[in-house]
Amino acid sequence: MDLNLLLETAVAFVQANLYACAALAVLFGLLMFRSPKLALGVFCVTLLLAGVFLLISDVATSGVHYKSKGLNSVATGDR
Repeated sequence: MDLNLLLETAVAFVQANLYACAALAVLFGLLMFRSPKLALGVFCVTLLLAGVFLLISDVATSGVHYKSKGLNSVATGDR
């Protein structure tokens, strides 16, 4: 996956959900102020889960692409 596409998607999400992102930022700021160790742990777990989700999404997309490519080549007789 292209990093530029990922950043554009993230910026579009923040622009579309500005109030929700602002509320999450305030909550994270309060958590960071009250308990920095917990806030860092929550941030790391969230980042890890997002990476796993991105990896699963990328693998599933490429699998669907190759499956449809294989079905099309069988239907046309190409091998």
